[in-house]
Amino acid sequence: MKKFVFSLALASMLVCVPPDALAEKGKGKGKDQAQAMERAERQQAADTYKEVEQIKEREREHAEDQREHAEDQRERAEEEAREMKGGDGRGNEKAQEMRERRDERKAIKEEYRENSEAGQEGADRELDAEDQDEDQKEKTKKPWWKFWAD
Repeated sequence: MKKFVFSLALASMLVCVPPDALAEKGKGKGKDQAQAMERAERQQAADTYKEVEQIKEREREHAEDQREHAEDQRERAEEEAREMKGGDGRGNEKAQEMRERRDERKAIKEEYRENSEAGQEGADRELDAEDQDEDQKEKTKKPWWKFWAD
């Protein structure tokens, strides 16, 4: 499209300048007439440039309209798909059920964590401080070299 506009602009400049005017300009006749011709050529080039810019602007607007139209169509298609599936449109019934279970588990865990004291984890939460010491002694791992001593 750019090549077409450029060639159109170039052709319009060549057509507007009569050959006898170029001949007079080249011979040095009529300095005022040559300057007038130069001004006319510049004006023609400026008009052509404005036309080209207007064409470019129309193309940009058209492209933007097409993008907006495509976006609207995509949104409508997604909405129709959601309506056909029902619910929030994310997966089948089994997947939705599993997400609900996951969310429920997360809520239970958060509630449990909020009720616990800081620094306590797992089974140690129910033990007193004295019981923890005895329990820790029993749970310690046997060093690796003691396995070879037997």
